[in-house]
Amino acid sequence: MGRTVMLAGLLMMAGFVGMIMLNLSHAHSELDSLQILVEMQSRELKMIGQANGQMALEIRSKLAILDNLTLKSDQQQANQDQLLQELSTLSSVQQKLSAEMEKFEPRLEEMKQKAGAEEQEVDGVGEEMVDLKEELKQLKLEVFSLSATLE
Repeated sequence: MGRTVMLAGLLMMAGFVGMIMLNLSHAHSELDSLQILVEMQSRELKMIGQANGQMALEIRSKLAILDNLTLKSDQQQANQDQLLQELSTLSSVQQKLSAEMEKFEPRLEEMKQKAGAEEQEVDGVGEEMVDLKEELKQLKLEVFSLSATLE
């Protein structure tokens, strides 16, 4: 009977060891699954980081383009403001000239008037020259272009 109890105890221990081994195997399997999941998430985070870096570069590039366009727009607005001021001055000068011509010789007022405008080799001036010509036509002045180079 002592051997039977001992044998039963050993069998019971073997069962516990078997259960422990089974639990360890299951835990090891779950650990492997978690390691695979961590590696996948690490790769995803790396790809997200790279995409974020690429988007940041694109945003910086677009901001630089926007800054450049804003600067050009500001320059064109300043040019347009200057042309409007010059046009206002021309209108005032034309009115004064017309008054003087009328005093000197009334028939001069009836003759066709012309204005000469110097074209410059600067970006955007060509379009402004067209605008200037249109404005001066409204004042009944014919405009012709001049070009002079100093060396």
